[in-house]
Amino acid sequence: MLNLKKGLALVLAAATAFTFAPVANLGGAVAAKAANTAFQNAQNIQLTVDQIMTYDVDIPDVVDGTKYSVSNSDPTVVEVGLDYSAGKEAGSVWAPAVTASSIQVANNQPNHSTFQVKALKAGTSTVRIIYHGSNSADITKEISFTVVNKSENPKFTIEKAGGEYATARDAQNSFGFKVDNGYTLKVANADNSDAFSIYGGVKTSDSSVVEIPTQPTDNTAGSTGFTINLKKAGVAKLTGKLKNTTQNKDVNFEITINVIANKSTFKIGDSEITGNTAPTYGGTPAKFSNVVKTIYLTADHSSENIGATLTNPQYDGESIKYLAKKMTNNTDVANLGDESKYGTDEIEVSADGTVKATAKALNASEQYYFVKVKLDKETTKAGWVRVITSRNEKAFTTLKVSVQGKDYEQKASYDVDGNIKDSTDKVVDVKMSTQDRTTVPFTVESTNSYDVKSNDKSTVDVVNGSLVAKRAGVASITISTKSDTTHYGAVTITLKVTVTNQKLDVKVVADPTAITLTKVTKSAKLNASVVATPALTTQPELSYRFVTKNTDGSYSAATSADFDLKGNEITYKTTNEASAIVEISTKSTNDYAAPAPAYVTVKGTQQKAATKLNVTTKALNLDVDGTGAIVASGTALSYASSDTDVATVTQTANGAEVTAVAPGVAVITVTDAGNEEFAGGTATVTVFVKAATVAPQKVTGLKVSNKKGAYVSVKWTSQGGNVNYRIYKKVGNGKWIGKNVAGNKTSLKVKKGAKVQVKVKAYVKNAAGKTTWGPKATKAKTFKTDKK
Repeated sequence: MLNLKKGLALVLAAATAFTFAPVANLGGAVAAKAANTAFQNAQNIQLTVDQIMTYDVDIPDVVDGTKYSVSNSDPTVVEVGLDYSAGKEAGSVWAPAVTASSIQVANNQPNHSTFQVKALKAGTSTVRIIYHGSNSADITKEISFTVVNKSENPKFTIEKAGGEYATARDAQNSFGFKVDNGYTLKVANADNSDAFSIYGGVKTSDSSVVEIPTQPTDNTAGSTGFTINLKKAGVAKLTGKLKNTTQNKDVNFEITINVIANKSTFKIGDSEITGNTAPTYGGTPAKFSNVVKTIYLTADHSSENIGATLTNPQYDGESIKYLAKKMTNNTDVANLGDESKYGTDEIEVSADGTVKATAKALNASEQYYFVKVKLDKETTKAGWVRVITSRNEKAFTTLKVSVQGKDYEQKASYDVDGNIKDSTDKVVDVKMSTQDRTTVPFTVESTNSYDVKSNDKSTVDVVNGSLVAKRAGVASITISTKSDTTHYGAVTITLKVTVTNQKLDVKVVADPTAITLTKVTKSAKLNASVVATPALTTQPELSYRFVTKNTDGSYSAATSADFDLKGNEITYKTTNEASAIVEISTKSTNDYAAPAPAYVTVKGTQQKAATKLNVTTKALNLDVDGTGAIVASGTALSYASSDTDVATVTQTANGAEVTAVAPGVAVITVTDAGNEEFAGGTATVTVFVKAATVAPQKVTGLKVSNKKGAYVSVKWTSQGGNVNYRIYKKVGNGKWIGKNVAGNKTSLKVKKGAKVQVKVKAYVKNAAGKTTWGPKATKAKTFKTDKK
């Protein structure tokens, strides 16, 4: 099987219409070897109905001439034949198929047999071979066969004629093809010999990853393949339609192709390592060459990461390895290419590339080391990092300038040769205007004292920590450190200031900045305007063009095969999954400089937007014969009850009305069928139905008695069930006061020696909280409490 390390992993996955099946059966010498291993280790082998396999079994610990027998546990599942001709015994032919419980083979046969197994039907059968030793115990070897039915599904292969990987593989395996053009994606017959062909109109979700240069021809009689180009690392889906020409029916397919770059990228810092050249030392003055980086470690800074990275590994399990070697002096570079000479306990390099200096390395004098950074499975890529250690840290000059909300920092350092390197190449562009940006403040932080100078004060001057624009032109403001005895190196940051007479605080603003077009909504207007302070009285004319974003963040002009752009109107014209960037700009005028453009990302998709189904009702509690409303919205709604004997549902303008029929639980399913633009969806509302509310009876058995203290005890006959009660009391000539009681007794607080009247009324509440009262309250009972 092809190796993933070479580049492309292709995973083919079927849509819901079908699943993919293996393409080829094992056979010949490969099958014999595989089966021999299986017999030796008692493994299970899977076959497909009508598949014939040959297995060669060697029993090295049995001498020639040993008797042996073969048994087949289920001859209806597999049929077994014995072949001991083929140079083993002249004149011998195929033995009969093993259909009995066992077969005895004649004496003096070699200790070697070939079996041919034919799969008859789905099931499992165990084939056992027993060697009968005359002077030793029997030796038994067996293998289990599992037979599965044939698949009716098509199979896909990918191949590249004349290339390194011309062998096709089945859809369930991985591919190792390089990123390249001219691959062929083919559809093959299913296991049951159903034939398939491809319609045209195959779509790719990302043509920058997988491109279809020419659509396959609609030919239901024989279009079985088409060309694809693998352009770059990424994932793309191919979708289309097949014709099952045997059964005369259509089958949809979806193939996911994961393209992995065929070349690994190996870097140390920003330097890409493409070769394997060891450092050298020499020249006038003598210096190191071919060193990628120098790391300086001290007692206060005893570790630092080398910064090596590996992206898009070319080999399975490929990783970065580190080897460290101590240099006896600054010119000793002998044996850097000999890995057996590496090894030191004075610096440690962890698996993530962090170099750590031990106390032994951090002595008073400087120590020198090399770290070889290599790929463990790629012999042509390696880089060297020089490590210098010292107990006392050297302080390097540092300078930081902050202007217009951004920080710019430079620091002197060692160069790759281990020499002090000044930093003088930082140039910062600053835009100013005599109209609306006349003053720009800046701040400076430095380890040393520094000077600030303008090379043209009549254009830009420096006043109290601010740049001041005097007239249109260009001036350079240099901020440079002064040398001292405590810091090494010099640092300069230059502000290149361009002054114009036009306004600068102008920009193009787009709203929205992202648009999605579909097969229904194919066109849209790009809305943008020029914003300035103060506002412009007249909007300028805007220009629109397709662009692509470069790795450095800039934009370049581009074309689009999927969209048309006419003025500010963009139209999605293909059925590809596509995207594009539109730049909206305007020219400068006498009043203002050309503002920064705005960018709008446009996506084209055949996929439907998310469903608009929204059901705000989560559940309903109803009494029998009661009704409740389901509030829902969407594109095309319908409603169904899981049990119409419990609850029925009728669609309304704003949702649906549910009618309770009988006690129980029913689930109302709300279905949104969707439309061409929006996907459908479902939601459920659970309806709990209780028996209809029955009005309670009139309260009876009311009794009032004295209770210790200023209380009376009140009791009445309980009606049971869900009946509750309201008790009323009236003390003397006061007002009637009521309270709700759940049980059939309570205590009332009453003034000692007072006359109290008491009556009770029953009520129930239904599922919706509605109260149903019983007949009028009992006739009041009068009771006079004790005076004590």
